[in-house]
Amino acid sequence: MKKPDKKLLEKYFNGTATRSEAKIVLDWFQTVEGTNYIENQFTAEAHSDSNNEESRATRDRKEEVLNSITERIGKPEHKSRLKLHSDKKFRNSYKFVAVSILVLISMMYVLNLSLYQGKVAETITYQTGASEIKSIELNDGSEIQLNENSTITIASGSGGDMSARLNGQAYFEIVSNADRRFQVLTSESIISVLGTSFDINTLRSSGNVIVAVSEGKVSFSTLNETSETILTENMVGMYEKKSGTILEESSEIYNYLSWLHGNIIFNNTPFDQVLQQLERIFDITNELEDGELSTLSLTANFNRDSLENVLNTISEGLNINYTMRNGIIRWNTKQSD
Repeated sequence: MKKPDKKLLEKYFNGTATRSEAKIVLDWFQTVEGTNYIENQFTAEAHSDSNNEESRATRDRKEEVLNSITERIGKPEHKSRLKLHSDKKFRNSYKFVAVSILVLISMMYVLNLSLYQGKVAETITYQTGASEIKSIELNDGSEIQLNENSTITIASGSGGDMSARLNGQAYFEIVSNADRRFQVLTSESIISVLGTSFDINTLRSSGNVIVAVSEGKVSFSTLNETSETILTENMVGMYEKKSGTILEESSEIYNYLSWLHGNIIFNNTPFDQVLQQLERIFDITNELEDGELSTLSLTANFNRDSLENVLNTISEGLNINYTMRNGIIRWNTKQSD
């Protein structure tokens, strides 16, 4: 495989390469020539002039990345933290470097920790506890509502580009700006927007990711780009961790935002769809112990103050029973006295 030109390599290390460009570099890194090159790059940095501030920043950045790689790989022989000092050589093998580079490129995009023109991207983290919702206003007027028990790290990159690393649930209202890229990243997916309003929920128990768009358009893709879709107003996309694919559907998204406005509405909705929404909203699993329940439909407008209140309201409205254990809701026909 031909070595990428100097300009492309510089873009990769600066964190400004596009995904297609980064893939070219990554593929080359996994060749013997590329492995030797990346080792030489790290080694050369260790011997660079310690009085050069830009080199020092680069060296510190690379050491930080390498330490993170070591911790994430978690192999016994790599438990000690790597150091880039002139009196110690960077130890690697072809296999270790290949795996490390795969993790490195993921970190470059997911964590947005790359250098640009000698400056580290500015990041800030927000976190919420139980029953806490936090409102976050960005410099351009965009707003983020962070749901309870959630964490988001926002990074400002070059050219006004921004990215957010989300664990939990948040609603985004992003101001349209054709010259600025805004991305939201989860552990498994990337959501790219220009100007739109949408909700993202990373489900802890299943590892799935739900994206519901109320306005505008977003691109929803997996990290490895094997699955991608475009979502517009009143569309819901779901990343299924088990299959590694993204599904999409047209849907009234009002209930997906119930954590913001407090109400849940069903209008002659088939019970199967009711249960599907409950699973996506509350991160639970439903099971029908009586198949005839799938023929029911629900019309209801009630307050979402707790999962128990939601389940009781549905149970009373349809005159059926449920039991809940270990996050699994089992529905069955109410027995006559």
